[in-house]
Amino acid sequence: MKSSPVTKVNHSVCLLAGLMLTVLLEGAGVSQAATDTWTYKADIPTARTWVGGCVLDGKIYIIGGARNASSVTSAVEMYDPLVDRWTKLADIPSARCYQAACTFNGKIYVFSGSTGVWSAADKSVFVYDPQTGTWTKKADMPYAIGASGIAVVENTIYLIGGSTSVSSPPISRLMAYDPMTESWTQKANMPTARELLSACVVDGKIYAIGGCKENWQAFAYKLVEVYDPATNTWTRKSDMPTERWSLSACVV
Repeated sequence: MKSSPVTKVNHSVCLLAGLMLTVLLEGAGVSQAATDTWTYKADIPTARTWVGGCVLDGKIYIIGGARNASSVTSAVEMYDPLVDRWTKLADIPSARCYQAACTFNGKIYVFSGSTGVWSAADKSVFVYDPQTGTWTKKADMPYAIGASGIAVVENTIYLIGGSTSVSSPPISRLMAYDPMTESWTQKANMPTARELLSACVVDGKIYAIGGCKENWQAFAYKLVEVYDPATNTWTRKSDMPTERWSLSACVV
């Protein structure tokens, strides 16, 4: 969950929506990784930031988000890169921002988030089935969290860090979710507590990248910490060149 979701589709990296200098953007850009070039694509219909985003069957799904400092949306829109077109889908049952989204077993999972930009996070878990176009509410999370990183390794979904509200300090907690049993297991804490970080998976390991301390702009991190689910351990890697929060990352 971050202001500008970035996803990989085929051989392209897609950057959609976002927040820049407090101005909501509607643009969608695609980077051709092989040539290091950008191409402008169809605007997302609903301008927003702090959304949930994921890829399923070659299509990009953007869920919820904040329209401005006082309004959140329940809008769900899907982008098809093959035809450069957006399609509106069924709204998520509860409007929210700062949520974490991923795909598992052909469905989209959305975890927690806040029902207002300045509201505390909740414990909700929603699942979207593209085959039926419907949302289902699952058992609540054991704790409320927003602005966390999310990653999927094999049959487990991991939620990394985050915070309970805008004014709360970030946490270092790492939780593993089994979608088949709807059960949660706490794993080794991330060494550095942070929120608004990004996470991605390389060779079965989770890379937790950037993020910030409380109050968003107070302090941004350039650190990279890697979690190995096989050993339940964390390792520090080389820092990014530049500190940043509310960033996006993907694997090419």
